[in-house]
Amino acid sequence: MIVEYILDQIQSGNIKKGDRIMTEHEFSELLGVSRVPIREALCVLSTVGLLEARQGGGRYVTNEYNTDILGHMLYDYAILEDVSLEQTMDVRFLLEPEIARKAAVFATPEQRKHIWEISTSYCVAANSYSGTQSEFRDIIAMDHDFHQSIAEASKNPFLSMLFAIITYSFEAFQHRRYERGGDHQQHWQTLSIEHLDIAKAILAQDGGSAYQAMTRHLQLIRYDIGWGSEKSDPPQPQLRG
Repeated sequence: MIVEYILDQIQSGNIKKGDRIMTEHEFSELLGVSRVPIREALCVLSTVGLLEARQGGGRYVTNEYNTDILGHMLYDYAILEDVSLEQTMDVRFLLEPEIARKAAVFATPEQRKHIWEISTSYCVAANSYSGTQSEFRDIIAMDHDFHQSIAEASKNPFLSMLFAIITYSFEAFQHRRYERGGDHQQHWQTLSIEHLDIAKAILAQDGGSAYQAMTRHLQLIRYDIGWGSEKSDPPQPQLRG
């Protein structure tokens, strides 16, 4: 009841981003309930990142939602429910090609430039990779920036947020990958070709090519982590001139 009331107030615009919400006592007086369930409801909304405590006291509606919070919660849920990483990849296959297509159509010139710059930086980092943990973390960060920038360029905030939450689980897998060892450089170099291909399609405002390039990119990732439906040769990256 209390959580729903606050969410309704936010959705209706009566409470806006950055607004200070009522105190526990004020909620108690307004809703006619004790302060214990109110405190619990506020803690729930704070845990999921909708509310934040600020210096000086009081709780406020967050100005910018932190998707890592829900991403972590989703990751914990996936572990408890034994959701496989392959199932996470299935969701990426459903979302990312369409995200790339939309980005090619709707991205601003600044966003296109940023996506291209990330793809070239990723390529340089992949080719100079020497195996240190700091280099690994930098490449993971660039990979996240590349895919999240494409999601943001799709001009669908909910889709962008949903993608950010889902990819949290996949990034956790990538960090475990470093601990297992292997030829990371070859992996990064192969993916960097696909990044360039995707970025070129977005620069050219070619939605169909962006869709296809992202699909190939995900197929390479799936094959690389052992989930390819075919056990022969991996799908080959195709860099357009």
